[in-house]
Amino acid sequence: MVTQLAVNTLGKNAAAAVADVQFRDPHTWFVGGQSMAAAHQTGFYVEIKVTAGTNTRDQEAAFIRQSFAHMQDIFGDVAETSYVVVHTVDSADWGYGGRTQEDRYVQG
Repeated sequence: MVTQLAVNTLGKNAAAAVADVQFRDPHTWFVGGQSMAAAHQTGFYVEIKVTAGTNTRDQEAAFIRQSFAHMQDIFGDVAETSYVVVHTVDSADWGYGGRTQEDRYVQG
């Protein structure tokens, strides 16, 4: 779901998109001092890193909105304080395959 949203909403390359999904015990996830288990809710935290300047604020807002909606569809009663974070990283500061995103841009 996160990969599809990154492709469809942010225009990212599906072949290079990586998703790391980890599950936590709801007894160890706290919001406002109360565990998700005690609140009978589900919490989530989605984090994505994208190259700075490759997306508009509207695209990032759509990604956040749609991620939350999809998580609600999957888990039902999710806490409003579940988060979606879009990190924008300078193109010279990250990459894959031994090449920075800046190098990929410059080389075409």
